[in-house]
Amino acid sequence: MSEGAFKQLKNNTQNFPESIKISKQIPICSGCKQGKKPSRSFRDSSSCTKENFKLIHLDLKEFLVLLYHKYKYFIVFLDDQSGFMHLINLKKKSDAIIAMKHYEAYVRIQQQKTIKRWCFDAGGGFKSFQVTEWLKQTGIIIETSVPHQHQQNGRAEHMIWTIVEKAQTLHFTACLPASWWEFTMDHAVHLINHTPMKRLDWKTLSEIRTGVIPNFTEYKVFRCAAYVYLPEEVRPNKMGPRSESMTYISYKPGTKGYKFM
Repeated sequence: MSEGAFKQLKNNTQNFPESIKISKQIPICSGCKQGKKPSRSFRDSSSCTKENFKLIHLDLKEFLVLLYHKYKYFIVFLDDQSGFMHLINLKKKSDAIIAMKHYEAYVRIQQQKTIKRWCFDAGGGFKSFQVTEWLKQTGIIIETSVPHQHQQNGRAEHMIWTIVEKAQTLHFTACLPASWWEFTMDHAVHLINHTPMKRLDWKTLSEIRTGVIPNFTEYKVFRCAAYVYLPEEVRPNKMGPRSESMTYISYKPGTKGYKFM
């Protein structure tokens, strides 16, 4: 503290000490360290794998309400190279291990690729003994963040934020009930995977992963009205209506059909 600053401090206070000994070395104040210490900032990682499915980021989150099909959680898988996402809804947190096995089998059989590394945070969803034992058998390396430092799993955290933000926009615009969040989330992931992006020279994540240009004529507006054809087998009688007014809610993976409510 300078002499001028010290005099000004005395003039603006009463009974201030005549002198103060200030160490030239900055001491460690335990109170300040305990009360004011911030978390060290995390640097952005620019590293990326050069082949599909070699590194998979994943994160497990909880829905705030019980959904239409009794789902309570969802897990998202993100391919590090392409950025392509898969979302699987879960009824129990312990079902995460089943979802991981299904995803690993899909990559191995359908994509003919081998997952080399899983990357997820150190949260409770992935700490079960079953997960560890299964991963030991597959030989897949586990990369986890430090406990309570979700920023280290930044790609997965940003992935969840992107999905939820898009899903909220769709859900609130469509005025859907709270239990329909599972359909909104599925559609949000589908849109993200098939939306042209500037950072990819206006290619889609789907094209980056598969090399196939998506056909936009097959896309539908979320929650649009549609008259769905009713086959004879499901009509109440031969004179019954041949179609029913329904609401489009999502695509049907693995088929050429759609989901209607």
